[in-house]
Amino acid sequence: MDIREVIIKESHGFKEYQDALKEHPDFDVNELDQSKCSLLQSAISYKKWDIAKDLIERGIDLDNQDKNGNTALHYLCLGNGDLETMETVLKAGADPDIRNREKMTPLFLAGRICYADPKEKYRLMKLLLDYGADKNIHCIKADTAEEEAERRGDKEAVAIFKEYEGGKWRTGYPSDPEELYDFVDPIFDEGRYLDVIDVITSFPEDKMVRMLVNILAASYNNVRAYRKALALIEKYKYLYEDAMYLWYYYAAYAYEDLEEYKNTLDCIEAGVAECDRLKEEGILSGEEYEKRVNNLVYLKKFCPKFLGGLERRTYPKVDDKLFKILKKYYDKKNKKPSPDLLPQKDKDYLVSSGYPFEGVIEYTHNECINAYKEILKHPNLTMDNLIAAYVCGFSSFPRGRQPVLSYLFAKAVPVHELTNPYGEKDECTVCTIPRLTNIKPGEQIFREYRGYSWNEYWYHFAAGLQEFADLEPCTPTKEDIRIFNDVIEMIRNAPAEETPGKLETRIKQSKIVPGYEKYRFRGQLITLAELGVMPNSYIKPLYDGFTPFTELWEKNKSVPGSIRSEIRLPLSGWRGDNPIDEERLEMLFGKYLL
Repeated sequence: MDIREVIIKESHGFKEYQDALKEHPDFDVNELDQSKCSLLQSAISYKKWDIAKDLIERGIDLDNQDKNGNTALHYLCLGNGDLETMETVLKAGADPDIRNREKMTPLFLAGRICYADPKEKYRLMKLLLDYGADKNIHCIKADTAEEEAERRGDKEAVAIFKEYEGGKWRTGYPSDPEELYDFVDPIFDEGRYLDVIDVITSFPEDKMVRMLVNILAASYNNVRAYRKALALIEKYKYLYEDAMYLWYYYAAYAYEDLEEYKNTLDCIEAGVAECDRLKEEGILSGEEYEKRVNNLVYLKKFCPKFLGGLERRTYPKVDDKLFKILKKYYDKKNKKPSPDLLPQKDKDYLVSSGYPFEGVIEYTHNECINAYKEILKHPNLTMDNLIAAYVCGFSSFPRGRQPVLSYLFAKAVPVHELTNPYGEKDECTVCTIPRLTNIKPGEQIFREYRGYSWNEYWYHFAAGLQEFADLEPCTPTKEDIRIFNDVIEMIRNAPAEETPGKLETRIKQSKIVPGYEKYRFRGQLITLAELGVMPNSYIKPLYDGFTPFTELWEKNKSVPGSIRSEIRLPLSGWRGDNPIDEERLEMLFGKYLL
């Protein structure tokens, strides 16, 4: 048996490891598996601490990064390890500041995700800081570990960070301003715009503004860096008046972030006024003036129309022709969808249809909850109509898949204020709807017409439920009913040990669902789970009541394999030994059973 097999086998311990060493005296301690996972990372994952320490003593690469960029310290900071092993790794010289593919350092990861007991998590964080981990490194959304703790309201972590003032970053600054560009180039290429800003603002002001303009141009989709650069340019723009046209131009590029959409038009207007001033002073020629103004005005095409909040509105009917045009408009190749990418006749039809392809809705947590409760009063939203739409979703009407899930959530979620917000979007711990959010309703509704459905991210689905409510009720075809019954039969005959993932594979291989696509079809199984037709022993489905997110997440962690899976409760809790609640199936779907 090889070394890795010993490590990952639960029944094998240090004795078996030593026996394997005798069998393989020439083994390479830095041998990697296909996921680039080292033996040390495997030992940490399976909590084989004595083996981990032996590997460290044998000189294993402590900073090896697996396919996700995680090192041994990242593995330990997920809550897999103990303090003694962490300290051994750090003492041996592991780099505590390496960022993984998600741009998280071990310190950032410990504060954000660590599944360990909170007291252990804080001890891990202190140990990292004791060994020089830099709390000032910018990670996800350009936040540092300290800023992430403040965002999450983690008072204990914030207090720990306050004990460790400063950081290693500033010690490496060049002393000669002439070395500035060479020094920041590699940092800039990594997208560490806030780090670059920290460096250049330590130099004389007259050498700073042009670099800030360049950072503004590069970081328009990094909101924190963008705003910081924008504020600094505003402060120092008197030093470089000739750079102001570029400033206004790049400032208008902030349409990546809703809060900046509204500033885009102001920046365009200010930029045009600046061009007017330069023309009047004879600095700009007529041709150059026209070019700059046209460049600014061009950006208006990226400014969406604001549709207000989630109040009731009428959406146009999505017929076959409009659907085909929307499919072109929202093609994955179009990173920034624009009617100008369509043939003229399609563009004219799209614009005349009244479909909100350019619209953005901004709303609060409370507005979203109220919108869900209000739409329940619509006469079309009955369980009979929603079940019929769900069955139609198997073939004739993919749009029918999501509404029953949205309806179940709308009915079950309690009316409540934003509670204990967490995460970068200030999400509510009861329902996960953020403090303030926005959606492009045209894009979201189109996704539902494509057949996507899910039981998370409920802030996406309120507008879609409004749109669906105004549609004529649909009637399942014979083909819809046949496919639905074939799927039910596959579930009913599941082997006792079958998991949802294995069920999906079996259904795919059976070819009973035309055009099977995993994530679209999964929504159909999620619905059966939320209706209680596919039972689980962990939580009640939405049909029977509401489970707050914090409780749902804790329960989810107790489902074998669920943490690492994309499938969540209640579907993740289903098993083939109890495949179907026949009584619930008959009650809800009786008229469609063959």
